[in-house]
Amino acid sequence: VLAEGIIYPNFDKIKHCIKPVDIPKKFDFFYVSSDYGITNPQVFLLCGIKYIDGKPQVWILDEYYNKGTKKNKKGQEEKITKTDTMFLNDYKKLIGDLEIRKVIIDPSATSLINLFKQNKIAVKEADNAVIDGINLVLNWLDEERIHIVEEKCPNIIREFNSYIWDEKAQEKGEDKPVKQNDHAFNDILYIFS
Repeated sequence: VLAEGIIYPNFDKIKHCIKPVDIPKKFDFFYVSSDYGITNPQVFLLCGIKYIDGKPQVWILDEYYNKGTKKNKKGQEEKITKTDTMFLNDYKKLIGDLEIRKVIIDPSATSLINLFKQNKIAVKEADNAVIDGINLVLNWLDEERIHIVEEKCPNIIREFNSYIWDEKAQEKGEDKPVKQNDHAFNDILYIFS
């Protein structure tokens, strides 16, 4: 049933997922995208961009996915709230010594945007034109210009397989996704904004 309304039926793990040994040695530049979340997951995607035959291709190299929980000593999930400063520190750990061209952040994340700017990090506010982003991602998938490091990015892969159209909206003639399983996915759309 899920497959009937899936937004990216052309996503194929065999075509779009790679092993770390298949990562190019050099990229033209790097971006990080961020979907902001305090009660929802906070996500950063580290992406390398490389031009091949004059066309950009994107490698999703790593993901940071904070659900706002951690496991206690008994293995049970506990709520944990992180601050913007904690997210900034987590971002710095994610990128290591890479030079990031821009961090593309959800425009509603004003406090995070301001904190990054105060720390002299180049920021671009993402364009939230979801349908345009979906169409672009569909095209890039068809052209096999999106490559995901499988063992580093389980959440984006899971969301590719579970990001679906809102049936009730479609009955009203609207095209919009269900607002679930889209936290890492918003990040990939921001890369294309």
